Amino acid sequence: MQTNMAAIQFGQQNQRYLMRNVFDELRQHCERRKYELLHHAVNEDMDVAIAKTTEYNATKSAKILNTNKNRAGNIVRDMLGRRLFAYFDHWARVNEHYKVTM
Repeated sequence: MQTNMAAIQFGQQNQRYLMRNVFDELRQHCERRKYELLHHAVNEDMDVAIAKTTEYNATKSAKILNTNKNRAGNIVRDMLGRRLFAYFDHWARVNEHYKVTM
């Protein structure tokens, strides 16, 4: 009778142990699956979005930089043109004044 009780008790412990292991493995599998999904989303999907955003920002920055360089070039060109015009205008007036006074 004791051997039957020991066998029943052993069977119950074995079944409890088996159920606990199955539950732990199921939980780990779910966690592993969640990790794989998140890892894929971050590395595959988000990398593409980050790369596109970085490319857009670089393109936009380059356009802004070129626009600012062109604007600065135009300002310098206009400034030099006005000063050069003012110089020649002054030279012409002085030259004409010199001719009149001579």
